[in-house]
Amino acid sequence: MNFRRPPIPGFAETMRNFEASRHAGNVGPREMNNVPGRIVSAHSIVLAAIVCMLLCCRAGAGEGVPDEYLVKAAFVYNIAQFVEWPADAFSSNDSPILIGILGTDPLSDALSGSIQDKNAKGRAVVVRHFMMDPGIRQCQIIVVTTPEAKQVGALREIIQGAPILTVGESDGFAHHGGIINLVLENGRIRMEINTTAADLARLKISSKVLNLARIVK
Repeated sequence: MNFRRPPIPGFAETMRNFEASRHAGNVGPREMNNVPGRIVSAHSIVLAAIVCMLLCCRAGAGEGVPDEYLVKAAFVYNIAQFVEWPADAFSSNDSPILIGILGTDPLSDALSGSIQDKNAKGRAVVVRHFMMDPGIRQCQIIVVTTPEAKQVGALREIIQGAPILTVGESDGFAHHGGIINLVLENGRIRMEINTTAADLARLKISSKVLNLARIVK
C-alpha cells in the first residue's frame, strides 16, 4: 500500500533558503517566520525548537519520507518538551520517555528514523511499535497513525486514567478524545488540542503550545 502524499507546497525551496541563511549566520526573528508553511507563528521559543529538530529529522530519516511527516515528527518530539507528566508516569528518575506507535505509515517511519535515542526533558527518548493491548500503558506518548485512526475508542478504554499523551493525524481525533491532533490544512501543519482529555490524563501542556493550537473540548 502506498501511503505517500504530496510534499508540503514550497517546503523544499523554503528549507533550502533557511539552511543557506543558517549556515551564513543570518537566521533571526524575520527568517524564523519563513519556516516551511509557517508551521507556527512568532512564538520563537517553540518555533526555534521545531525548526532545529526538523533539520535533524530530515538528516536522520533519510530519503523517501514525505516532508509532511518529518514536520509532524518534529512536532511530536518538541511537544514533549512542553508537557509535564505526573511523577507516577515514570518508574524511576532516569526512565526514558517511551513513544509508542500504533500502525505503520510514513509518520511511523519518520518517528523511528529521527527521534530514536534523542533526549527530552533530561530523559532519553525511546520509540517502539505497539499492538493494541494493555502493554501500551507503559508509554508516555502514543502516536496513532492514520491506518489505526478507527481504534481511538478502544485505545481510550485501554489507557483510561493513565498519564499518556495521545497524538493523532486524522480528522476528528481530538474531538473523539485524543489529546493532540496534527492536521494538514492548506499546506500547513496545525495543532488541535483537547484540553479536557489532557486534564483527565493529568498532563499539563505549556501555554506556549496551547497558544499555537485550536482548542477542542
